[in-house]
Amino acid sequence: MTDQMFQFDGVQSYAGMKAAEKEINDNNIIGGGVNISIEFISAPSFLGTPADVDNAIRNATVGRFGFIMPDWATASSVTRIVQNEYNSSIPVVAPRLLTTSEVVNKNRFSLNLRQPPSIEYLAILQYALGSAESRCTAFTLITRSLIDTSQVAVTLAALGLPTPLLINLPFPGSLANLSFSPSAILDTWYASNAAYSGYAPPCGLFFALPSDIISILDAMYTDARFNMSQMTFFVSAQSSEGIWNTSSHGTAPFARVRFITNFVDPQNSTIPFTLRYQTALKAYLTSLNVSALPAELTVYPMLSVPTYPALEGYLAVRWAAEILSRMPSITPSAFLDAVYDRHIFYMNDVSLGPMTDHCLVPNTFSIPCFCNIGASSLAVGGINLTTGIAGSMTFDSVEQDVSEVQLPMNQCYLSTSNMQTPLLISTWLGWNVTGASATTSNAFAYLIRHQVSLYNEVGSLSNIQMSAVNMNSVMPMLPGETNAAYFNRLYATRRPTLIVGQQFPNVSAPVMNIVASSTTILQDALFTRPDNFTRYSWNLQSVFADLAHVLANFISDTYMMLSPRVVVISDEDAVQKLAVKSLHTFQIDPETPSQRDLQTLATIQGLVNDAASTAAAGKLTILMVASRTPQVVANALNAVAALPGAANPNSLLAQNLIIIAGSSQTTMYAVTLLVNATALVNIPIIFPSPYMAFWEPNNSHRLRVQSLLNTSNPSILSISSLYTALVVVDLFTALAESVNVRFPTASLLADAMYKLRAVTVEGIILGPVDSDVCSPALLQSQNPDRSCQCYKLLQTFSVFDFRDWLQSTANHQINYQWSMGTCGVIYQPLALPSKLNAALIAGCAAAGGVVLIVSVFYFACCFGRRNNRSAPKDPNEPFAMVFTDIQSSTSLWARAPEAMGEALDQHHSMLRSLVSKHDGYEVKTIGDSFMVAFKSASDATRFGLAIQTELFGVSWHADIDDVYIALASEAHEDMVMNEDPKKAEERRKTEAGRLHQWEDPNNYPLNWNGIRVRVGMHWGMGSIKLDPVSQGYDYYGTLVNTAARVEGVGNGGQVLATHDFYVQLESEGMNLSHVDVKPLGPQPLRGLDQPVPLYQLCPMELRSREFAELRLDIEVDIEDTTETTTHNDGATVSSVPFDDTPITMMARLLKRQKNAGAVFDYLTRVAQFMDTLLRTSPMSYRKDAVKHYMKKWHVHARKPRDTKEPAETTLSFDIAALVVRVGLASEEARRVGSTHGGSQANKTDGASDAGYAAGRRKQSTSRVMNRVKSFSDSGNEELMAASAKSDGIE
Repeated sequence: MTDQMFQFDGVQSYAGMKAAEKEINDNNIIGGGVNISIEFISAPSFLGTPADVDNAIRNATVGRFGFIMPDWATASSVTRIVQNEYNSSIPVVAPRLLTTSEVVNKNRFSLNLRQPPSIEYLAILQYALGSAESRCTAFTLITRSLIDTSQVAVTLAALGLPTPLLINLPFPGSLANLSFSPSAILDTWYASNAAYSGYAPPCGLFFALPSDIISILDAMYTDARFNMSQMTFFVSAQSSEGIWNTSSHGTAPFARVRFITNFVDPQNSTIPFTLRYQTALKAYLTSLNVSALPAELTVYPMLSVPTYPALEGYLAVRWAAEILSRMPSITPSAFLDAVYDRHIFYMNDVSLGPMTDHCLVPNTFSIPCFCNIGASSLAVGGINLTTGIAGSMTFDSVEQDVSEVQLPMNQCYLSTSNMQTPLLISTWLGWNVTGASATTSNAFAYLIRHQVSLYNEVGSLSNIQMSAVNMNSVMPMLPGETNAAYFNRLYATRRPTLIVGQQFPNVSAPVMNIVASSTTILQDALFTRPDNFTRYSWNLQSVFADLAHVLANFISDTYMMLSPRVVVISDEDAVQKLAVKSLHTFQIDPETPSQRDLQTLATIQGLVNDAASTAAAGKLTILMVASRTPQVVANALNAVAALPGAANPNSLLAQNLIIIAGSSQTTMYAVTLLVNATALVNIPIIFPSPYMAFWEPNNSHRLRVQSLLNTSNPSILSISSLYTALVVVDLFTALAESVNVRFPTASLLADAMYKLRAVTVEGIILGPVDSDVCSPALLQSQNPDRSCQCYKLLQTFSVFDFRDWLQSTANHQINYQWSMGTCGVIYQPLALPSKLNAALIAGCAAAGGVVLIVSVFYFACCFGRRNNRSAPKDPNEPFAMVFTDIQSSTSLWARAPEAMGEALDQHHSMLRSLVSKHDGYEVKTIGDSFMVAFKSASDATRFGLAIQTELFGVSWHADIDDVYIALASEAHEDMVMNEDPKKAEERRKTEAGRLHQWEDPNNYPLNWNGIRVRVGMHWGMGSIKLDPVSQGYDYYGTLVNTAARVEGVGNGGQVLATHDFYVQLESEGMNLSHVDVKPLGPQPLRGLDQPVPLYQLCPMELRSREFAELRLDIEVDIEDTTETTTHNDGATVSSVPFDDTPITMMARLLKRQKNAGAVFDYLTRVAQFMDTLLRTSPMSYRKDAVKHYMKKWHVHARKPRDTKEPAETTLSFDIAALVVRVGLASEEARRVGSTHGGSQANKTDGASDAGYAAGRRKQSTSRVMNRVKSFSDSGNEELMAASAKSDGIE
């Protein structure tokens, strides 16, 4: 202990050991009159000869029980000699071993307290990369070669980070030559290397003597080249022990020094173990006779302040005493046996272990077969700037997760497998934001951090550690530094995976960049030829041109039939012009006052009064406030609140005035702080947003934020940026999970986004985006209608009533959503009437008498006849047939009759509106089932998808969902009661920790609301008939039957389409970027000879819906395909001979198949093989086995012709029927696969995303007709009635 590196450590650890000795002996803790004695033995210098050290160790073994806490210099020699010369029989407790190889050597006599320092770098890197105070990816590594540090570079390289700058300090053979020049070290550090583009690494890793580190940091403190407040310095455990103080600067240079410890805070005043240690230390120091100490133990004072070395010494001795106290007889070998027999040790709240020297049977806790390390946790500590002594640090809940590593029970020591890949999110708040902007920005960054922390706790990717850091304080901009230079420094030294904010409109390195801000930009920037990194930047900003367009669309759809007066006021010329262009696109010609000074209430009051005057006179008046400034919008609303009649909901003003706010949700949040909310309850205030209604009290997104932030304060929960934070993190994690690799990079994550094209997170549709390079012609035209170079995330918007936000209610919900369908707004000119048009109108007015006569004639002759404009009429042209049906309508009528009556009216009204909107032809309805024909598959698809979104978006009686939830619960209970035990066990493992949607109160309202309708769609040729009386069209044939069967196997809320339908959809080129497409493979449908490949189509916003398995319990009786003959008397008998055999039955079932002979030959051999194979088993087993598969494939078991039919014969018929069913399915799958050059279903199996849909859409898939045996052309009423009767529950 003669060397400076070990003197402080040795003195303090000795004090801790002697404190434990005194406590143990004074209180007879071991018992039986046994005392413990700790003896200090001086060791030679670690720079001395090995022989001197070895001889000192041999002498120390004489007459002693064992070694405790040999120091850093001698511990490895102690363990070597005990192993080689004393047959591993002497206990060595808490040796200070430096390397992993010395610890992980299966030496059961070596009882280690701490994790080996050589692997501390893993915990250091985990903290350095992910913590909010350091966020380093560039390091300077300074070492004296005491520890092998080569793995630091290896680990960083595996993470895609540059090699650290290595500085080796001299390590000669004598203390006199240990000196070096700190200024030279700093020169090398500042010069950096090419890996960091010339920027100095902001983090240091020190594996050196404490005096080395102190001298370097003391010199750096006065070096103007380094800003130590932006740097972090990490030291190894043995280097942290000492007094960090200098005569020139005190403890100030060490404010950012961090180290790794295996022990609890020695100064903690609440942990029982530390309190016991502090009491024992105080008692020992009080009784200490310093003059009796050896000289080596007086070079430093024994501190009364609790230290880590003293705590470690105390713990080592108390651990030994704990073992000894349980031993009936005390010998070294029995001591070691007691350690490994007991495994885990508890001293107050501190645990050590598991200690194991063999594999446990049974190994309930998966304890390793060998482990001789007691500590299983590592934590980050720092320097106490008052005392200059290493101590613990206090972190917030998020930083705490990064600062600690807790090993699982089945792991003995830290390894590279514990090193999680850091996914680093960097955010910026703006450099000088104040007021509402500061509140918004801070809330945004705060929630991202907490959301990321929660994901780390429960995320599905255990190899990933996400961290989110606000970079304003970690890496501020330098004076005069440009954005480009700042980004280069950021990438070189603190390389993020994702950056979020308005700091960088584009990037110059592979870093995902989501451009988001609290401001609203006027319109999309012009797109130019992309560089290598353009694809990494996505725009999440609010664009006024988009907001104005959705509002113009809304006004056109909602109010224009009432011929309103429309007025647009604005404080910016450009903003007003864009609003007018959007209104013109929808043929609305507004008034445009030229006044621009709207910053005060007085200046805007006159404009509001003018609009209110026509509203108060009974004229519907729409006042659009087109502004990006919160104060202007607030002034307008406060002016409205001051209008006479605004407080009276029955006044003409309140009934005829509508305010349209063309502002983003961020602007509207600021408005909430500036208006009198209680005075704005009667007049609609409409605004657009791409987000869900987070201001509503029970909105799921609001509840999620409330839980994350643990607050119910409405002023906080209404901050719009919080919900942007949700979207950003959910998008990032969704992409990480879709990539699912050990080391996800920004490039891989970007590729995943462009593959998906569109993603729905938090109910918000993001995209579609596209990174393909546009042609020169497109670049020149700047056409927004493109599928290239589209980096715009917000393209889908909803419309809301601001009164709900102001009042924290959900009373004014508006069911309106608009998707751009292009990468920007497309404008159309206003078609103003010309003089010629005016003359024509006048002429028509003059001919009013003729018009009147014609009108009378029309109503007399034609009124009551159906409008057949949309009906498919040509029997030579294929068309789409769609069936819909309400799930569980019988149960709904039985359990909620009052709610169901109202719901059915609403359902019929909505579906008829959608039929008209999407150019469908309502053929007929029976009960709650609709039969609708379409001329195009695209219109049919939009109809089917709109059913789901429209029904989901309206208000329903609560009893409807109560019934569905009850039915699902009952079905689940019934399934559990009748489930095979093996399957039940598998299901329980799969569903462990997961709630079904129907039992999850938070998840259910995100996916389900009210009436559930299943939709089935098919495309093909059909028989068309015109009814001479009603002049309506009806449809018959296989097309109709197949569509009905497809609908029948679906679940409520599910849209199913056949393969033929999907092929036609692709050929029509429908944009499926907002549709989640999932191939379900061939499915057996009742009455059809061959399984029919099906696809599930789901609106992207409802893609998280969970569906039960297809309702294939509508069983397929294969023998129902038997041909029939009708006699003259009308009786129907089977044409099959009574003495039919299995082989002739197979021939009959296959005779209509293409290549029937070859298929028949093959399947008969299969049937014979199956029959022969099963004959080796008892009849009971054979029957059960065949019955199991017949049920799986929906094949009816044969009913014996008579009671004398042998069981063998019956079984042969069943085998033959099963083989035909499976064979036909196999043939259909092969045929579909060969058509596409491979099975498309298999290629995209499980890929329920729009990216795969887009991939399929780009293929040139030929149209494939699914030829199946036709039903008899019985009436559609029977089909629909049968479908209605087949109601099931999810």
